[in-house]
Amino acid sequence: MVYVVKALVLWLCMLSGCLSRAWDDVPGAVVTPVADRAEHQAEWEVNVAFSVNEWGDGLEGVGCPRPFVVGDGGHPVTLIYTEGNTHGVQDVDGIEVYQQRPSFPLLVLHELGHALGLDHAPDGEESVMTAWVVASTVSSYDIKQAACVLGCGPCS
Repeated sequence: MVYVVKALVLWLCMLSGCLSRAWDDVPGAVVTPVADRAEHQAEWEVNVAFSVNEWGDGLEGVGCPRPFVVGDGGHPVTLIYTEGNTHGVQDVDGIEVYQQRPSFPLLVLHELGHALGLDHAPDGEESVMTAWVVASTVSSYDIKQAACVLGCGPCS
């Protein structure tokens, strides 16, 4: 119940503009994988590193700096293992991902996109930023949007 209330408050706060959507130290933000169950920590670290590299490789490919690095003491990207609904929450401090499988990377890709300052992509767009994440990887649409927001690529 506490997590539901926290997610609702953060969501309402983001809508009203009381929180910045993007992390203040992007690019180069340090993200720290944290699993709420010790047995999932190693797999979660691999998952977060995969997602960080997906964004980094894509943006580097269009001449932008890598936005995130995996380290210790940065923005926590926390796996909260749940039997309930799968969803994620991003705020100025970090990311919380609620899911049953620590090897499921799409929510991390999606929430890292929000950390870059991206909004949801229009329905039907091939993107990890659609409200109901449908793409299996960061797309060229995602990279173009992120490059625009970061100021290292054209905005169309």
